[in-house]
Amino acid sequence: PPEGSLMRTLTGHRDWVKAVAITPDGQKAVSASQDETIKIWDLFGGDQPRTFTGHSSYVQAVAITSDGQLVVSAS
Repeated sequence: PPEGSLMRTLTGHRDWVKAVAITPDGQKAVSASQDETIKIWDLFGGDQPRTFTGHSSYVQAVAITSDGQLVVSAS
């Protein structure tokens, strides 16, 4: 939270993170990176992120719709 202290540092991407989106329930974050991956992070459970690979270029944007659907834009 803006008025609180740092709760967790999420590490795992090998290059710049271009975008982050939070799920509507606030439980997960989705990050898009120049390392050509997308990661889904469990913000409270501390589990290792689920990594999606196979993009041929960096992933520049990610969004989550109000019903929880993931939208990705790759370069």
